[in-house]
Amino acid sequence: MNLALPHRLFLDQAHATLSDTRALLAGDERPGLWDAFFRHVHDLKAAALAAGIEQDAQRLHGLEGALWSDRSTARLQQAQVEMETWFPVTTEGPASLREALEHLAKRLREQAAQLGKEVDVFVAADSVDPTTALPAGAWSALLHLAHNALVHGSVHRGCVWLGAYEAEDRLCVRVDDEGVGTAPPSQVTLLAGRGQGLAAVEACARKWGGEFQRRPSPHGGTQAMLWLPFSARRAVRAS
Repeated sequence: MNLALPHRLFLDQAHATLSDTRALLAGDERPGLWDAFFRHVHDLKAAALAAGIEQDAQRLHGLEGALWSDRSTARLQQAQVEMETWFPVTTEGPASLREALEHLAKRLREQAAQLGKEVDVFVAADSVDPTTALPAGAWSALLHLAHNALVHGSVHRGCVWLGAYEAEDRLCVRVDDEGVGTAPPSQVTLLAGRGQGLAAVEACARKWGGEFQRRPSPHGGTQAMLWLPFSARRAVRAS
């Protein structure tokens, strides 16, 4: 099967999500089980939106609502079964980081137009090995950072910068914005996800022994950086 890049990125995230939620349910029940499971579902919805797979995005949005209404372990187990049925395993390898950033830039420009904004999106990743891919599950983290920059980084006109580089035996994926926007209600409903976005990025960093940082951007807004260690960077290669 030769999948288009957006669908491939979505399935990469789906397989990582299902592995993580499966592990959550197999472990000892704890107070944070529901929160962690819900965050993974929201991550997957973000990936479906970025891929333009509206049916899966709406299906996962509905699952979020069902989980919000019923927080029992039995409902989480039912949700796991549903997602395993929805997203079958494929043999496709991961996409390259540089291809993923270019696709994300295109998607952000399309979303900006839908919001009535004029946003330029710039990509700088030429120094990264073209075979380097994000570790499993990191795609949704990148989506959250990019969507935050788009929604909150400009009012009517603006810029978003997507970048990646290697430093001190680590891979850094960076998103910058100008920090002068306000999220419209429609985007808060579908993308912001009740505050789950930044928690997802922090969880991704912890999973790989990396680090998530936020600081003022030289462009006037926020600079968000996801640092991944050398081992995670080399563990996954694009086919």
